Amino acid sequence: ARRAIPLPVSAPFHCALMQPAQDRLESELRALPVLDPLCPVVANVDAQPKRDSKSAIQALVDQVSAPVQWEAVVQRLITAGVDTCIEVGPGKVLSGLIKKIDKGMRIANVEDWDGLTRVEQLLDEVGS
Repeated sequence: ARRAIPLPVSAPFHCALMQPAQDRLESELRALPVLDPLCPVVANVDAQPKRDSKSAIQALVDQVSAPVQWEAVVQRLITAGVDTCIEVGPGKVLSGLIKKIDKGMRIANVEDWDGLTRVEQLLDEVGS
């Protein structure tokens, strides 16, 4: 890597130290009733699209202790023609990381009602 960006996190997620948690979580994830995704889900663990429920669950299991391949995920989405991303949840860390990878990407964040309104406006623009 040419550069590393420290992220303010509360635990050592996505590394070998999480293996015990992964082992406990795996049976719970595999027990969930899951349908095949309606659109491919690009997994953080390998930046590959998951088109069926079995591979999507496997990716969720694996990502607990595997490094996040964020740049590869964003590049994969760009290659697939994605030009708009919506971050859901508190903060804008992922939005900022996407902008560092592709300044032309349209990004919105939903963490409150105002954010939802901005996303609706962005989606209206994209649909026009």
